[in-house]
Amino acid sequence: MVTIVVVLLLTKKWVITAAHCIKGATTSSLTVLAGTNDIKNGGVKYYPEQFFIHSRYDKPSFANDVGLIKLTESITFTDKVKAIEYDYHLVPDGAVIRLTGWGRLSAGGPIPDLLQTIDLNYVNHEDCQKFYGPNNSVDVGHLCTFLGKGQGACNGDSGSPLVYQNRLVALTNWGVPCATGVPDAHCRISYYHDWIRTTINSNK
Repeated sequence: MVTIVVVLLLTKKWVITAAHCIKGATTSSLTVLAGTNDIKNGGVKYYPEQFFIHSRYDKPSFANDVGLIKLTESITFTDKVKAIEYDYHLVPDGAVIRLTGWGRLSAGGPIPDLLQTIDLNYVNHEDCQKFYGPNNSVDVGHLCTFLGKGQGACNGDSGSPLVYQNRLVALTNWGVPCATGVPDAHCRISYYHDWIRTTINSNK
């Protein structure tokens, strides 16, 4: 069975996702689909050449949950397929961040055919930790968002991009599925900016 993973393009040959989406996978088991908002129609398929997972990725806590995929061939950019800048700046208080993905519409609910978007409020690190208490998995590499109960990331959104001012600021990592009334935690791109840049430049 082939899994289609829709991720964010950083360059013509590199895409980014959550590490837990590719950990244990083989390059032959995964396909990258570009150029469509309909999971069942359109788009062009591309194939992985190699996976790169952060060396300190930890599954139980979803720490350092970031990975890169180098493709076998360059993606053709069009008006529908473009790379996005990944940001090294911190997200300011009061920011509204857009999540895009094909996650379930509710816990145990249907998987949509069409790409979904939702605008979420940024929650700063200290406030996010307060939601989860002292023994939580929210670390400095996470960025949190919250809007309200029933509104947020869900199963299937893992690795999906969160964008602020047209720049990638986070990747969906984990939450209490789905949108149960506490913030979702995402991989904060600014924290991993150097790892992303170094990995790409060292493996051309």
